[in-house]
Amino acid sequence: PIADALRHQFIFLIIPMLNPDGVIFGNNRCSLGGYDLNRCWGHPTSQKQPTVYAIKKTLHDLTNSGKQIYVFCDLHGHSKLLNSFMYACHTISDGSFCSWTKIRTLPRILARKSHLLNYHQCSFKV
Repeated sequence: PIADALRHQFIFLIIPMLNPDGVIFGNNRCSLGGYDLNRCWGHPTSQKQPTVYAIKKTLHDLTNSGKQIYVFCDLHGHSKLLNSFMYACHTISDGSFCSWTKIRTLPRILARKSHLLNYHQCSFKV
């Protein structure tokens, strides 16, 4: 019943893998074209970073259609850190204390519900 209610109220957009072309050739961070997809979110192009470009366009289109984005999670492994953790922005665009709190709510809930997420390894400086 809870899952049904959530699906009726929210859109869940799940992208299982952002870098399939790179991973299939053993590149867990860079695309087949040699681009680090974690570092090109600012200005991706449809030719050089098509997956990042498509995701940003989808998010932009959702926002322009009047939809509000409540959570955007980029889940992936880390080359040096263990456990699960999240990187997030310091605040939402309005910069208020309320936005500071909203950013940290999901990681706090997940860390309390599961020992698999370490809240203290989360970074809110992106």
